[in-house]
Amino acid sequence: MVNLQNFYEEFDSQAVRRTMADEGYYIFDRRLDDASLPMLRSQIDELAEAEDTEINYAGSEHRVWNAQRRTANFAEFQKLSDWIMPQIYGAPYPSYTVLAIRNRPAPPQAERMEVRWHLDSFRRQLKLFAFLTDVTEETGPLEIVPRTHRPAFKLRATVPLGLYRARDILRWREQKRSWQRIHDRSINKVTGWGYSPKEMTVPAGTLLLVDTSALHRAKPCLSGERYAVTVYHR
Repeated sequence: MVNLQNFYEEFDSQAVRRTMADEGYYIFDRRLDDASLPMLRSQIDELAEAEDTEINYAGSEHRVWNAQRRTANFAEFQKLSDWIMPQIYGAPYPSYTVLAIRNRPAPPQAERMEVRWHLDSFRRQLKLFAFLTDVTEETGPLEIVPRTHRPAFKLRATVPLGLYRARDILRWREQKRSWQRIHDRSINKVTGWGYSPKEMTVPAGTLLLVDTSALHRAKPCLSGERYAVTVYHR
């Protein structure tokens, strides 16, 4: 069983709360035990063979939803994340699923690379990531634009970046929004405003808390493999 006890014992709620408010993400100093990582990756490989696995990008990405119901180890990540939220915000923000994901190199034609940027929501949206392999530039790091989770940024950016358009009203029932596919050129504009994207190139075993109402994307995996577990909160 994966041991997450140190994350409970060494949790600094004030530091996490302050950094989340300022930047929109927090990288934990403590890392998962190296010995547990091969076991967790092996369990993702097993789950990825299930018929209901979501497969994307020409077969290079396997997404296993509700992994907490399938393997006790992934339920431990959900338990930790559900404990963390009230320590920071004084409210539970309950999680609703755990995603176990495996990425392998994606062929260039697998998707439109220039529209990976997105927001998950206009309101606070929280996710806890656990990276089970070293995340490098080549393996497809999560990339975040710090401080874009703040309401002041969204107020400024909605019209210039086209985050919300009149067509979104017409497509309300389709659950499609303009902020779900943001073009690279919009990020260039944001960079000109003084916001710099940050790649989360981190060692295996790193835990990362993110407010994904900030601009973010997963860069494509170009070589190697990327394994991760993500706890989703409402």
